[in-house]
Amino acid sequence: MEAFSTDARILSRRFFAATLVLTMTVYHTLHVLALGLWAGLVATEAVVELMGRSNQDLQGAATRMHYRVDMFVELPILVLVLFSGLLLIAATDPLTSLHLAKVSCGLAAICVNLYCVVLVIQRNGALARGDSALACQSRTRRILLCFLLGGAFAAVAGALGICLVALRAAS
Repeated sequence: MEAFSTDARILSRRFFAATLVLTMTVYHTLHVLALGLWAGLVATEAVVELMGRSNQDLQGAATRMHYRVDMFVELPILVLVLFSGLLLIAATDPLTSLHLAKVSCGLAAICVNLYCVVLVIQRNGALARGDSALACQSRTRRILLCFLLGGAFAAVAGALGICLVALRAAS
C-alpha cells in the first residue's frame, strides 16, 4: 500500500511540474531565458571581481574585462530582460499586487545593475587615467555590494515569479 502512495506522490509531482511548463507562454520562455543569461553573466562577473580583488596583479585585467562585458554583453541582455518583461506585463490581465511586487523587485534589481554599470565605467576611466589604486578599490567595493543588493532583489523577484506560475497552473 505504501508503494502505491509513493508512486501517486511521484506522479502528482511530475504532473504539477508538467503543468507548470505547459502554462508558460512564449513570453514566459523568452523572459526566463533572458533572466538565465543575465544571472549567469552576473555570477561570472562576480568571480572576475573577486579574483581581481584578491590578486593585485589581476585588478587591472578584471577592471577592463568587466567593462567590456558590461558594454557588449550585459547591457544588451538587460534590454532583452526589460523587453520580455514588458511583453509579459502587457499580456497579463489582471495585474495583481503579487505581479506588481515582482515587477518592483525586478526593476530594483535592474536599477542596481545599471548603477553597477556606471561604477564599472567610472572605474575603467580611472584606471585609464592612472588614478590611484585606492580610487579603483573604492569602486570595486561598491560594485561587489551591488552584486549582493541586486542579487537579493532578483532572488525575491524570481521567487515571486515562481509563485505566480504555480498559482496560474493551479487555477
